[in-house]
Amino acid sequence: MKETMTPTKTPTSASAHQRALKILAKSVYRELKSSGYERRDMIAFTTELLDLVTNEMKADSEATENAA
Repeated sequence: MKETMTPTKTPTSASAHQRALKILAKSVYRELKSSGYERRDMIAFTTELLDLVTNEMKADSEATENAA
């Protein structure tokens, strides 16, 4: 069984979590840009990331449906 880490969502921790995600996104963006990647490369990267998340969500949904 796959375990996922889900932080506790209180109003304060939710906003801190959002800030952390924004900082992470900026860091990845800056790293890609400083490494010479172009905008189209960054779009390809984010597309791949979204595909990974989408595929995981689809697999989780299918597993839930099969368990019912």
